[in-house]
Amino acid sequence: MTEKQYRDLDIDSYSSIKVFIEDRKKYYKKFILKEPIKEESSDSLIFGNLVDCLLFTPEEYDNRFTLSTSQIPTGQYGKFVEELMRVTIQSVDDNGVVTRGLEDMMEEAYKNVKFDRNGNIVDFKRDSFDTVKSKFLGSDLEVHYRQMRESFGKQVIEKSMLENAQNVVNELKSNFVTKEVINIENSDKHTVYNQYPIVGQLEGTVTGSLPFPAKCLVDKLVIDHEQKSIHIFDLKTAWDNENEFEMNYFKYKYYIQAAVYFYLVVEWKKKIKEIADYSVNYPKFIVAESSNYKNPLIYTTDGNHFQQGMRGFMIRNRYHSGVLKAVREIMWHKENGIWNISKENYEKKGLVKIKYFE
Repeated sequence: MTEKQYRDLDIDSYSSIKVFIEDRKKYYKKFILKEPIKEESSDSLIFGNLVDCLLFTPEEYDNRFTLSTSQIPTGQYGKFVEELMRVTIQSVDDNGVVTRGLEDMMEEAYKNVKFDRNGNIVDFKRDSFDTVKSKFLGSDLEVHYRQMRESFGKQVIEKSMLENAQNVVNELKSNFVTKEVINIENSDKHTVYNQYPIVGQLEGTVTGSLPFPAKCLVDKLVIDHEQKSIHIFDLKTAWDNENEFEMNYFKYKYYIQAAVYFYLVVEWKKKIKEIADYSVNYPKFIVAESSNYKNPLIYTTDGNHFQQGMRGFMIRNRYHSGVLKAVREIMWHKENGIWNISKENYEKKGLVKIKYFE
């Protein structure tokens, strides 16, 4: 299936579990109510997705990306164009027709960027709506907005980003650390899958009750028929892959990703007779530096990382939830239709003891 078809599957994944752990309200609005959620689309995220695509599914590039015909705006005007596109999408009817005038949508986008949720001015402190309108109409800002409308569903990128991503891909293919993994292809010895979707379920001791449908998209899945082993690789990019990635592993909860991927791959291979008895190695993260200056590295995980990802862990007397706790709570909320209070506080009848200070 394509990347879009995988994303459209209404099944929980590492990403949705991560959202639930970080913000139960956002999970409810995005995955239960299916409300459109404004997501921050950073350059680093776009770049990582671009490298992923060029390396593993280059045939999907034209379906996912398009080169900008003008300079991509940044700062408050970049926010304005992004917000205007979001307002435009919300104003499209079932027939694909935009039902509102451009100026009307511009004014809404202007207010959404200018004020935060508490009504405080955060952008356009000096520029009135008329000023913004005059700077937008007939400028490169409008050209970029029109291209975003015409390329709906695709990410508009600049040529410099594409060239940098291609350099990173070439480095991964030729570097002594990564070339063996990146260049491995199908043979009598290996079966190789790129961007391979696995749909399964977490069950047993994980859920404690009913099965929990889940999915993962493995960047590179390598089946070694001589060693009777299966290898899971995930590609990441970082501004500093030597000093930043371990912080990102914690910040972006890659320990949740590693645990979910490992569990689903183990359950997946059990259903395939030819590889049912193969061992599954713990996931490895191939990490390239975005500037392509530092050598790419491969970060490995083991059984302890898997246990931390599944059961959670303590840091400075604070518990960081793992897959088990998160999944059981998601199941409870879905079953009971209760989202405005946590499972733990509901069971305590709303009585919460204040913790002692350290």
